[in-house]
Amino acid sequence: MITVIHGDDFVSSRNWLHQTVKNPVKLDAEKLTPEKLTQVLEAKPLFSAAQALIIYGWPKENFLKILAKNPQATVYIWVKKKHKQNRFSQREFPLNRTLWKFLKTMSLRDFHETLKTEPAELIFYWLHRQASRSGNFPLLQKLLEIDYEIKSGQTDLSLASRLDLLLLNL
Repeated sequence: MITVIHGDDFVSSRNWLHQTVKNPVKLDAEKLTPEKLTQVLEAKPLFSAAQALIIYGWPKENFLKILAKNPQATVYIWVKKKHKQNRFSQREFPLNRTLWKFLKTMSLRDFHETLKTEPAELIFYWLHRQASRSGNFPLLQKLLEIDYEIKSGQTDLSLASRLDLLLLNL
């Protein structure tokens, strides 16, 4: 069985994957060779059940053919971007609508609503991504200062509190 895990909510998809799959074999699609994939798929544990396989990134077509030849294997393919493949089962993790609303409005009320369901680090990431794409250099500079202060221990405030103050001053 091959399951494709995708969507914009990286945190939720990774958490689901690590809670669902216990003791998997993890492979990087960029470094994957046909020999390594075949070896992992054909390995039979002596005293335990067969291990699930997690491939991070979309594998090349020849690897998908190898996977198709092993229908008994439990394989999860984790990709960051939305990836529709009708021949595999799908598990999509879209971002919460409150986060999109916050990114659109940048209001303090929407920020606090988003904090109820999403971690501050994810909000920071998407705020940085939006500012980068729109070329909002003053906001990027402020986000860089917040990042530096938190990582260097120059502030006693949490990331959520620092973002709160940033939004107050916009």
